[in-house]
Amino acid sequence: MATEIAVNGAQTLNILNGIAIQTASVVVGPSVTNVMEVTATGIWTWGAPAESDVIGVQNVWLQARQSSNDNQDNGFADEFVVQYLMWRNIGANNLQVTFRITRIDIVLNHTPPVAEIGWAQNLQVDILLITQPQIILE
Repeated sequence: MATEIAVNGAQTLNILNGIAIQTASVVVGPSVTNVMEVTATGIWTWGAPAESDVIGVQNVWLQARQSSNDNQDNGFADEFVVQYLMWRNIGANNLQVTFRITRIDIVLNHTPPVAEIGWAQNLQVDILLITQPQIILE
């Protein structure tokens, strides 16, 4: 089951012919395991053009980095990958994006791989979405 984290700073950057570029980010705290599944909640989209329209996600880009309030090289050897899993519109154009963070340096840099050691720092995952209305035909 995914850990749910509310986004901070969600913004719609541009709306052109019903297509929007949207950004959001979540801060994912420390983990005691090497893999964490996260659902970013509260991504409020722009209003759909018609009441019968819903917003659909066309593309998702994710990036893990140090928390934005930690803008320096701390020398951490940790390396992470982020895997997009799914999105859901839970109503009122409120999107959720689910992804998996995996710490990979323990697999790549240790023989044999180190067991579950997790990570101690706060990771910020930046989310970029391309959305557009999807008209539901009855």
